[in-house]
Amino acid sequence: MSLEDHIQTLQDAYNKIQTLRQLPQALLKTPTSLALPKTTSLIVQSQKITDIAQTLKSDKVQEALRAAKASQSANGLKGTVNLRRENRKRRRAPSPESPQPYVAPDNLGASLFPPPTTDVTPLKAAELFDYIHHFNREHSCTVHIWRPMRTCSSDTVDRPTTLRFCIRDILTAFITVNQLDDTTLITESVAVFGPREQKPPHSQSDYFVYQSISQQATQKLHSHPQVPLQTLLDLLCAYEGIFIDRCTVCERVLSPEGHIPPVVRLWTQGQDGERGKWESRHVNCRLW
Repeated sequence: MSLEDHIQTLQDAYNKIQTLRQLPQALLKTPTSLALPKTTSLIVQSQKITDIAQTLKSDKVQEALRAAKASQSANGLKGTVNLRRENRKRRRAPSPESPQPYVAPDNLGASLFPPPTTDVTPLKAAELFDYIHHFNREHSCTVHIWRPMRTCSSDTVDRPTTLRFCIRDILTAFITVNQLDDTTLITESVAVFGPREQKPPHSQSDYFVYQSISQQATQKLHSHPQVPLQTLLDLLCAYEGIFIDRCTVCERVLSPEGHIPPVVRLWTQGQDGERGKWESRHVNCRLW
C-alpha cells in the first residue's frame, strides 16, 4: 500500500470512531431485567459498534497503523498535539484591576519577647515591693499586690502571690507569680479582664477580646516560662492602645474575621542602636 492509501485508511477509521460519539446513552446503562427485549434501534447501534471493531482489527487498518508507528519512530516525532486541549489550557492574562497574589510580609526580627539582656534579670522576692513602687512612678499603668478582701496586708511575699495590673479604662490583669528557688520570681499565669469587671483572678472575662489577650499571654508564658516579670509587665503595657492601634500587617484596627482589635504583640528589634518595640497584629496576621 502506498502512503496515500495508508493515510486514507486511517482517516476512514477515524471518521467511523467519531460516529460513536452520537450513540445514545442508553447503550451505557445496565438493563434492569435480563428478560427485557432489545429494541430495533439498540440492535442496529450495537451492530454498528461491532462493525467498527471489526474494521479496526482488519489487516488493512492494522498495516496502516504499523506504518504510521514506524514513520513516527524513524522521524523522532512525538504524539500529535491536541489543539483542543491546548486551547482549554490557555488563560487570559490578568487585568490590572485583578487582585494581586498575596505576598507574606517579612517576619524576620520578630519574636515573642525581647532577647535576654544583662539589663533585665529575674526579679527576686525581696525586690518585689521596691520594684512595684518604682514601676508605678515611671508608668501610667499601675501594679499592686492583690489579696482577698478579708486577708490582712503584710510586708512579706506570699507563695504564690497575685499582682493586679491596671490600664485605666482599658483592662485589668491578674498575674500569679511564685518563687522558683526560694528567691527568684517566675510568672505562672495571667488573666485579663475588662476595666469594670468584678471577677476573681481564677475566672475568665465575659468579653472575647480580653479572653484572647489572656490566651496570647498564656501561650507566651508556656513558650518562655522563665521570662522576667519586668518583661511581662512591659508586654502588658503595650496593650494601652488596644482599641486604636492598627495591625502592622493588614493595617486595620478590627480584623475581618471576628471583628476584634489586634490582640497579638510581637517584639521587633530596633535598628542602628534604637530600642525595639512591640508590634500589634491580629491573630490571623501573626504569621507564626
